[in-house]
Amino acid sequence: MCKIEKTVEYYNNYIDKNDAPPLLIDAIHFLNNNLSHINKSVYGIILYDFNDKHIVIKQGKGKWNLSAFVDLEQTCFGYLYIDIAWLYINTLLDDKELEKSFWAGYEPEHLNFDDHTICFFLVYFGMELCTVLRRINVNHYNWGLSIIEKTFNRYHSL
Repeated sequence: MCKIEKTVEYYNNYIDKNDAPPLLIDAIHFLNNNLSHINKSVYGIILYDFNDKHIVIKQGKGKWNLSAFVDLEQTCFGYLYIDIAWLYINTLLDDKELEKSFWAGYEPEHLNFDDHTICFFLVYFGMELCTVLRRINVNHYNWGLSIIEKTFNRYHSL
């Protein structure tokens, strides 16, 4: 059993032991029903907590250029979708125009990202905020619920 499956099992147990709103119950059902998507995921080196603090840009010839992604703390080998999910959580989920512009920068034949797997990891991290990380910061719970709700809206429009 991989770490993701063990964590989903933890979320199941959390829901069973706590009074959970219907959205979290739907989220755990979604994760259980879509675990097969992670087995098809692409692996590589990931930052794991992708956000704007890890982006290095340089100015050259009158424009800004992406120089690197840096995170020495949590960088590991894992599912590439994890960093895409964090990019959505921190930026793209709330800005449809930016999302469109982001994906427009890629040639269609080079895009092999599966929307269902992106949604899986969005719900997965939403659940993490509502359960494990809730103890660290109570505001994580509402943020997690918001991520799950937005992801379900996105998922149903695919």
